[in-house]
Amino acid sequence: MTQKRDDDAGDNTEELLEVAQEQQLMGRADTLVAGLWNTAQMVIPLVGTTIVSIAIGRILGPTELGEQSWISYIDGLMAAILVQTLVRAGIQTMATARGANETLTYEAMNRWVMWGQIAGGTIAALVLLVFAAFSEFKLAWLLVSATAAVNAIGWAYSVRIIAGDGWAPVAKRRLITQILAQAIAVVAVVVGFGIAGVFAANLVAAAILTVMIWRIAEPASGPMFPKIPRQLVHIWGLYLVTELLVQVVARRIEFFFLAAFSTKDQLAMYSIPYMVITSVTMIPHSMVTAVLPSMASQAGAGKGDVVDRHLSPAIRVIAMMSVPLAAGIAVLGPRLVTTLYGQDFKEAGYLVSWMALLVLFIPVFDLLNVYWGGYGRLGIPIVAVAIGGVLDVALAFALVEPYGAFGATIANVSGQGLAAIVLIVVTRRKLPSLNMAWGKYAAIVLVSLFAAACGWYIQEQLDGVLGWLLALVVMLAVLAAYGLTAGFTTDSDAGWLQDSVPAKLQPALRLYCGRAGRATATPDTTPDDGPTNDQPNE
Repeated sequence: MTQKRDDDAGDNTEELLEVAQEQQLMGRADTLVAGLWNTAQMVIPLVGTTIVSIAIGRILGPTELGEQSWISYIDGLMAAILVQTLVRAGIQTMATARGANETLTYEAMNRWVMWGQIAGGTIAALVLLVFAAFSEFKLAWLLVSATAAVNAIGWAYSVRIIAGDGWAPVAKRRLITQILAQAIAVVAVVVGFGIAGVFAANLVAAAILTVMIWRIAEPASGPMFPKIPRQLVHIWGLYLVTELLVQVVARRIEFFFLAAFSTKDQLAMYSIPYMVITSVTMIPHSMVTAVLPSMASQAGAGKGDVVDRHLSPAIRVIAMMSVPLAAGIAVLGPRLVTTLYGQDFKEAGYLVSWMALLVLFIPVFDLLNVYWGGYGRLGIPIVAVAIGGVLDVALAFALVEPYGAFGATIANVSGQGLAAIVLIVVTRRKLPSLNMAWGKYAAIVLVSLFAAACGWYIQEQLDGVLGWLLALVVMLAVLAAYGLTAGFTTDSDAGWLQDSVPAKLQPALRLYCGRAGRATATPDTTPDDGPTNDQPNE
């Protein structure tokens, strides 16, 4: 009898462990809180960036806003390729070595991340100096060159902290300094320092942040030039290839074509809608990114069935949420842009409507990208991005010169859309249980189109801010009425979503889930799902 009780206790313990593992995954409450922190440090600075952009557009005009956008793009491109790829590789490999108590390997990686960032920061600074030699805004380029070098050192120290203590210590300090930089930048533009004042503010904030991070980072130990760890080079190489492809299809490669074949004014017209869409999609992107560590640990532990069971509801929830969001941006975005920036930027507002289509694709693509990354199958997203990139570059080459910012927008939307479709198709083939509940999705599309038509009609009848505000209220009322009654999700997905958020936030789900009851089974229980434990085939 005692043996039977012990066996039952063991079985119960295993069941509890499995439940705990599932609750750590795909937006469960603890992961959601971490995602909210990640969202804050990524999204709040985007609001400040928008304010700086408005100040430049209003005070300095489209030409200088276009130049500032061009400088920021080149700076961001250098940072993404030379700095951030090594940051991600360093965090992943150093955290693994630390968890395995491989002290010598950890210290070697620590050293080489620093040396790599010094090299990357130096190369980035030199490239930016070359651009300075051929620009009339030399001071701005010189300032951003110095900032690139300082930021690289700051990220080297940040990797040490993140690998051991997570993102919170770094995210808090980055959030403070970024807000400081943006506040100084707005003042600099207003008092007449131009775009050089914006980049001077960034340099000051970067120096302050680097000192703050250095003060809390643990000191390095071991040889100054140890043997380079193979795993660091391998992971960094994969991230580098991925980032190079992503920069083509999803990170404004059209800027190169606009700079070569168009004008700085057209650069400004393109940068504004791109910034609007980036700000919106950054929220689901940052939440999805927070899931990667738990997903990777589950997949690595052979619990791929746990990962797979959560994929279908996660995709459906994100996809169905994206439809009304895209409709709202398409209808309300144009007047919002002209209200904030002025009538000189009417073309930018028009392009927001076209670029709103990306909201339908980017969140789902991000989720699937993280899903395959959790399995270590980075080759699949790379292929999808490469296919989309070919279309993007081809269209940009053909359309930017005759159509300017509009041609760039068509190229970007087409490239990212194709990349997302390819990744969805590949995932569907590898995971037959994946389904979209198309009937519900079609109903949400119809309701969103109706809300969009109402908003468009009201703005046609009423000019100015009043018409925009009334359109916003009416669209929200239409969507809320549908959410409270039919809901923007299936019954089973409503249960999954309710299990995924902290208790204090659950009452707000009524607007999204409607009267759908709480699901009582595993997260993916729709009748047409089929098996839920199929791991991706090799």
